[in-house]
Amino acid sequence: MQEDSSTQNLLAQIKKTQAKERGKRGRLKIFFGYAAGVGKTFAMLEEARELKIEGYDVVIGYLEPHDRPETAQLAEGLEQLPPKRVQHQGLQVNEFDLEAALKRKPTFILVDELAHSNVDDQKHSKRYQDIAELLNAGINVYSTLNVQHLESLNSVIDNLLHVAVTETVPDYIFDNADEIKLVDLEPKDLTMRLQLGKIYSTVHARKALNNFFKMNNLTYLRELALRKMTMRLAHRKKASERLLVCISGAPSNRRVIRTAAQLAHAFSCELSGIYISDDQDETAHSQQLTENIRLAELLGAKVATLYGAQKGELIAEYAKEKEISKIVLGASQTTWLEELWREDIVEQLNTLIPEIDKFVITEKKHRKKRKKLFSVSLNQVANLSDLLKTFAILTGCSFLGLLLKEIGSNDVNIVLLYILGVMINALVTHGKRYSLFYSFAMLLLYDFLFTQPLASFQSSPNNLLTFIVMFLVAFLSSSWTTKLRKQGILDAQRAYRTEILLKTNRLLQRSPSLAEIYQVTGEQLRELLKCPVCIFPGNQENLSMPHFFGDGKDNQATTITTTEQAIVLWVLRNRKRAGFGTDTLPKADYLHLPLNDPEEPRYALAVVSLGLKKSVHPDSFTLDLAYSICDECEQAVLRIKNLKQKNEGEALARQEKLRANLLRGISHDLRTPLTTISGNADILLHSEYELEETQRKELYHSIYNDATWLINLVENLLAMTKVDEGSLKVKRRPELVEDIFQAALSHLSANAVKHTLETKIESQMLILDTDGQLITQVLINIINNAIQYTPTGSKIILTANSTANGRAQISIYNDGPHIDEQAMTKIFELFYSGNSIYAGRKGMGIGLALCKSIIAACGGRLEVENVQPKGVRFFFTLPLWRDKDE
Repeated sequence: MQEDSSTQNLLAQIKKTQAKERGKRGRLKIFFGYAAGVGKTFAMLEEARELKIEGYDVVIGYLEPHDRPETAQLAEGLEQLPPKRVQHQGLQVNEFDLEAALKRKPTFILVDELAHSNVDDQKHSKRYQDIAELLNAGINVYSTLNVQHLESLNSVIDNLLHVAVTETVPDYIFDNADEIKLVDLEPKDLTMRLQLGKIYSTVHARKALNNFFKMNNLTYLRELALRKMTMRLAHRKKASERLLVCISGAPSNRRVIRTAAQLAHAFSCELSGIYISDDQDETAHSQQLTENIRLAELLGAKVATLYGAQKGELIAEYAKEKEISKIVLGASQTTWLEELWREDIVEQLNTLIPEIDKFVITEKKHRKKRKKLFSVSLNQVANLSDLLKTFAILTGCSFLGLLLKEIGSNDVNIVLLYILGVMINALVTHGKRYSLFYSFAMLLLYDFLFTQPLASFQSSPNNLLTFIVMFLVAFLSSSWTTKLRKQGILDAQRAYRTEILLKTNRLLQRSPSLAEIYQVTGEQLRELLKCPVCIFPGNQENLSMPHFFGDGKDNQATTITTTEQAIVLWVLRNRKRAGFGTDTLPKADYLHLPLNDPEEPRYALAVVSLGLKKSVHPDSFTLDLAYSICDECEQAVLRIKNLKQKNEGEALARQEKLRANLLRGISHDLRTPLTTISGNADILLHSEYELEETQRKELYHSIYNDATWLINLVENLLAMTKVDEGSLKVKRRPELVEDIFQAALSHLSANAVKHTLETKIESQMLILDTDGQLITQVLINIINNAIQYTPTGSKIILTANSTANGRAQISIYNDGPHIDEQAMTKIFELFYSGNSIYAGRKGMGIGLALCKSIIAACGGRLEVENVQPKGVRFFFTLPLWRDKDE
């Protein structure tokens, strides 16, 4: 437990040190107001001048040219970057030069109009994205913003003030700003300034007073700004509840999403979004759906996609799983017939999850354009195919019906045959319109072929009820068959999604290295998207060697250009998506996705590049699955990184423990012999002639023995240091076993004379291919160990025999006591020292650990065993020397 605690403390200390070494992100300060002219830019320039006086490096990045003399006067004396000239619709337009600002890299930079949309959208479409890049570069930014430009309030401004605000900022920019300064002015004073021409020219001021700058509008906007500031202060506390917004592909759903974001902000809730795909009208809403999902993500929601026809049950299951406390839904305006036909999701949710609050936002009904049934467009070939299938089924049912009539069958069987046909039609066609067409055509054919008078549409009024029942049964049957078919498709998609994610997860969990993780991820993405994939591992703020996965059409070496690699580098350093299908560098060929580490704010772990522009753009299901695979890859990379950090921390902890034990052991073991040597030398120095000859010899032997013990200790320490550093070199040459034995026996401790030593060598010409000096040290350590732990007069036998596989086995046997089982498992561990009544001075526990390392370096394995009835045997094998000419 003590070791685990020290390891955890060391890991925490390492993380703390790494956190201090990370680069600091810039701070964002927003000067916030309710309308143009309240003094936001003026207040921003005043603070900038104060910072300049205090000695800070302050630069004006961009100021909107409002032709206000007071503002222009404040800007004088401050360094200002020249604007970027951009061609737009035949005119030269000034824009903020992001690259120049990054190159200049001041401490503070002023960038006006946070919600501005860039005309030059080669890199970013919005100015707040430019500012985010400045912040990531460590530059502090001052900017301005009006309340009507907040995304969550867009629908409110549109409905109440009837003002269409096209330039908006995601609320998370406002919420996550380091500082917000409210610049306030009474509406009366603002209108006065407008009339005096201090905001706009006289002509523009007159128009503004009659439109946006009406007193009621200004009052409402001011209250909205004050309320937003109050809510921001309240929102600082940690979210304790979760709010779920239901997303659809309807244009009016944007209002629902914005309302949900406001509620989440007001209640301090964590915002989540859910979209349920039932494969119905998804193609028509795909672009709008993408925009709605992107809006929800901009407002801070984590959006999940589910697949199924039972929307109420799916929402309820998701809400229970995620512990949702509030749900926001949209309810479109419907007719009584639509209400009768459709299932009421709100009522279902009230039944399934009555404990969760529901907020229903009424959506405006948007009239959809009717699609033409026939079209020569290549995109409608599938519709023509379904129409031909419908005609074929009608023809087949009519033909079989005529056969049944010829054999005298009942008309009921013919009706059932047509109803069977409508179910088959629902299975083989796509869309309800074909089933509806079949139901009408079935009535006409039945009337024409099987009712009196035949071959005419003049049927008896008595058949009217039959026709109505036939139509209803046919259409309802087709509807249920279509639902079952779609549910089967969705179940198959869900099974496919689960299977591929489980397979990916299983393969990633088995991958022991980053290279294998990237290999699995790249192959899975290429197989799924059928497009080229490239994964760039991050090396801090730079790119490492990429992993290419071609689509089989393009050469892997040319699948990604230098321009794309520059975008990859930007994604790595900014930890945000970019490229195809995003608002950042949308003209790129690849979609670049970062794999982020939540503990590393400066750069991404890696970047996954998907060549979507070079292939058929995948549907939302496939793209969502690709994002999930990237998430799995991110978790796997984090697992490897955390495991590496843990191993490094544990290695440092083990090294620290080893160092402490080594110092403690050395200081303890050196003290006793040095004290003995010092004491004996002092006696000899001051009382040499007063001692008898035998007494002096005892002191000499004592000094010699202690000095020899110290020499052996130092030799072992030096050898173990070489083993740990990997610098232990084995010099292989032919060595006689007899010479090695004699060298070892001549360097034993002084107590060796108290034991009986024997050598048994199979042949005097037994030659080893090894390092004789190292093997001699091994034998000395093992024999001295036997001398120390066995009683006086014990027998120690050294034997050497050749084996059948061209090796020699050397064993050291002593007839002392057995080693107990617990000691047997630890005997070769570093710093382990056993206890024995025969042992004099206790060693440091280095000798046997060193022997095991030396034998392993020489190509053998040192082992130990108890011999019956008594005794212990150490043994190892080494290769025999063979002449190369043999």
